[in-house]
Amino acid sequence: MGFKKEPLFNQSVKFIEVIFQKAPIFRYNIFMDKDSKDLLKKQIEDEISSATRQIEALEEKTKPISPDCSLGRLTRLEAMGESHVANKTLDNARLRLTRLKNALQRIDTPSFGICIDCDEPIDINRLKLRPESVRCVACENEQNR
Repeated sequence: MGFKKEPLFNQSVKFIEVIFQKAPIFRYNIFMDKDSKDLLKKQIEDEISSATRQIEALEEKTKPISPDCSLGRLTRLEAMGESHVANKTLDNARLRLTRLKNALQRIDTPSFGICIDCDEPIDINRLKLRPESVRCVACENEQNR
């Protein structure tokens, strides 16, 4: 009727299971190998360069139209409409650039590639398409509802 002691191996396995449950990030330190991270890092750097060039081009398009410019009334309205669209695109490009820079800073941390909502790994194919992603597809869909 005494206390039954578990074998040391079973205690160790239970301890590891508790660690994984309490700190899910530890189990993902190895989910992405160094080569995958290096490729992603290169991709992020390329996308940062591309986004920077896009922003420079959009800034040119969003410059105000001077009133003394010899455009007709309709042409001026069209130009103002195009400028509005370019401003919205510029805002989105700046936001994406910021997110890409953040991803580049986080890529060597254990939390990179881990969903901020469910603590599960973000699919590598999603990260290849949108390396700035901080949520898995399921959580992103839930967020956008």
